[in-house]
Amino acid sequence: MSAILALDATTANCSVSVVFENGQAITRSEWVPQGHARVILPWVDEVLQEAQLDPQALRALAWVQGPGAFTGLRIAAGVVQGLAMGWEKPVISLPSLEVLLHQIPTTNRIQGQRYWALLDARMDEVYAQAFQYKDQGFVAEAPTQLWPLNSLRTALAEPHQGSIGDLMNLKQGWDTLKPLLNDWQEAWPEAETAGRLAWTRLDQAWSLEAQLPEPVYLRPSVVK
Repeated sequence: MSAILALDATTANCSVSVVFENGQAITRSEWVPQGHARVILPWVDEVLQEAQLDPQALRALAWVQGPGAFTGLRIAAGVVQGLAMGWEKPVISLPSLEVLLHQIPTTNRIQGQRYWALLDARMDEVYAQAFQYKDQGFVAEAPTQLWPLNSLRTALAEPHQGSIGDLMNLKQGWDTLKPLLNDWQEAWPEAETAGRLAWTRLDQAWSLEAQLPEPVYLRPSVVK
């Protein structure tokens, strides 16, 4: 049976998942601050062995390309490039905030409503993006932005149905931000969700020759 191998290291959580075409999945996921490099490749071996799956049976590789934690993104990018090269597999790159949104339960998604996805960017800033839920899918209202807290508070004051993300380390301003987050769900991008989403994005699977999987950074000082 065909499957997609998905990786995520955008936050302090790290996850690896084999997601089959029929929806079944085998996953490793754990909160491992600064431990992504130690666990990610062993977990790849573990999930493939548990699935009794030869890498050549994989349809594609998927990974969460950011924005997110700089070190985690670099590690995930290196791993997915290495695996894709060794196994000669195409890669599907997925935005972290869109993966987050797809972790909102379907019962909480209302047609035509706005939803926010947010990740702590440190330095009193937040990666955030608003989406409309239309025709059983999320449509971005604008590109992902790096928001100062004051600007984000103003944006979140506008009506929205729900919000999801990881802001647990947002020490400054959390008390004033939290009341503005309607139906807040604490979560972080997961490889299993990325793998499921990747099955709907097979037309975005690129060989390394056509397009290298590269992290998405929004803070200019990081990429210099």
